[in-house]
Amino acid sequence: MGATEAMAADGISFDRLQSGEAAAGLALSDAAGWNQTADDWHLFLAMADVFAARAPDGRVVATAALLPYPPAAWISLVLVHADWRRRGLATALMSRCLEVADARALKCWLDATPAGATVYEQLGFRAIGDIIRLRRKPESVLPKASQGAGGAGDIPAFVAADEAVFGFSRATVLTEMAGRAGSRLHRQGEAIALLRDGRRALQLGPLYAPDEARAAALVDSILAGEPGELVIDLAADRDALRGHLIARGFVEERPFLRMVRGAQDLAGFGSEFMAGAGPEYG
Repeated sequence: MGATEAMAADGISFDRLQSGEAAAGLALSDAAGWNQTADDWHLFLAMADVFAARAPDGRVVATAALLPYPPAAWISLVLVHADWRRRGLATALMSRCLEVADARALKCWLDATPAGATVYEQLGFRAIGDIIRLRRKPESVLPKASQGAGGAGDIPAFVAADEAVFGFSRATVLTEMAGRAGSRLHRQGEAIALLRDGRRALQLGPLYAPDEARAAALVDSILAGEPGELVIDLAADRDALRGHLIARGFVEERPFLRMVRGAQDLAGFGSEFMAGAGPEYG
């Protein structure tokens, strides 16, 4: 029996997640142990195409989202509730995202787990780089005396640094993220980074700097004032910065493959890219 037949037998239906259904999306990401907040889901419902699979009783049991950054689009929030896996729901929802992207001529890219990468390869994606997630537990915080000093960043400089790396504007999304009550922009010289609230840990990134030494100095200044649990999705080839983070109590948690669809190419691993904005934003 193929995936489509199995879905028909299960009575699954597909449509879009509606504007008032952020709580349903949050319940799904919470069940998976992911880090998205209600603010993240509200942003996606306002700015992205979010597709949903529903059980016969109407419950949302799977999602996938296409977040446009014309001429590109980021695919994320590919979530399936544990009770509804192995029914082809993720592939079906991904196909809807790709249909929209093709109709709008958007280049698609995403971050995949090693297991998920196999599925995405079958949909025409290929790996272009490696990301490593590192996590710092609260008990690993260093004394303030060992930290450096930095200042507050501003949104125009943050947006400009991001556009210089990617080659297209993500201003609308970044401005919303940076403007949230729990977000802090940090800057030290030419290095700039966003720290924002997550459901389970603070997310540090994106982080841009001319070199790893200046990125490390900015990270130290941020850590000095942030005692909570914190994650960062680091470009895996930033060896010096990676070692710096580990020396400050971070542990490597899991890898991601950054993938792009087809023969298309995208920027995003330029010399100033140190860490991404998280797997939901790229």
